[in-house]
Amino acid sequence: MAEMFNHYALIADGAVVDSRPAYQTSPGPCILSMKVWAESVEQAVDMLCSVGDESGFQIADKVEVITTEPDRPAADDPYAYDVKFSSYRAEGETVQ
Repeated sequence: MAEMFNHYALIADGAVVDSRPAYQTSPGPCILSMKVWAESVEQAVDMLCSVGDESGFQIADKVEVITTEPDRPAADDPYAYDVKFSSYRAEGETVQ
């Protein structure tokens, strides 16, 4: 039932180590962010880890989890939405 879910925003720093066409990512450092409806923080982090595994993203350190107001309504099952990969240049990296 939808009433037993909480809404979270998750952010993780890391890198795409194995680019996957379905996610339109390029190898290199990036931030993975997403919003989820989940039963718990643990389930929300598991969902982010699953997206990371499917997309070739590797978490560098920790996952930030924030309880937030939703942009979409809950459903009968947990789900993720607004999955985004934001690439950036690593410190000391130069453009050639």
